[in-house]
Amino acid sequence: AQVTADFETLFVRVEAIARLEREWGIKGLIDVDRLDASNGLLRPLLKGTSGITSFAIARDDGREILISSDANGRWFNRLTDPDVRGGVGRFITYDENDRVVGDEVRKTDYDARKRPWFLAAAAMPKDDDIHWTAAYRFVSSGEPGLSAVVRWTAPDGHRYAITSDVWL
Repeated sequence: AQVTADFETLFVRVEAIARLEREWGIKGLIDVDRLDASNGLLRPLLKGTSGITSFAIARDDGREILISSDANGRWFNRLTDPDVRGGVGRFITYDENDRVVGDEVRKTDYDARKRPWFLAAAAMPKDDDIHWTAAYRFVSSGEPGLSAVVRWTAPDGHRYAITSDVWL
């Protein structure tokens, strides 16, 4: 009973955050062209007790930002844009005090538009839905998990999707 209650609390919390992310996105506050602003809104949620381990934000043109934490208090961004910078991504690593400790370009074939979460967002009947993916392995960590996914249309007319990822 306690485990069930803990999971229910986690799901309710993650869904509340997902709804907030959609509101921020509709207002243009979450934007793949504004890394610092997106980090500023979402990074504190990784530090807290949300249960969320990463966020992936993707736009309909394939441009993507991942904001992900690790077990040591460090965190990183992955920035991909397969139609413009196909085959490479930028990886920025931060320490526990949010200082940049690494910034490099690496090979990657990551395209958010081909991932289960983005495909699920595109298939949702309406924008105010929340979709929970089936369990899958996260590309960034290799960990199994699931994602709460929401989508919206931003002020610039682009369609966005964002995941709130939870490790299993």
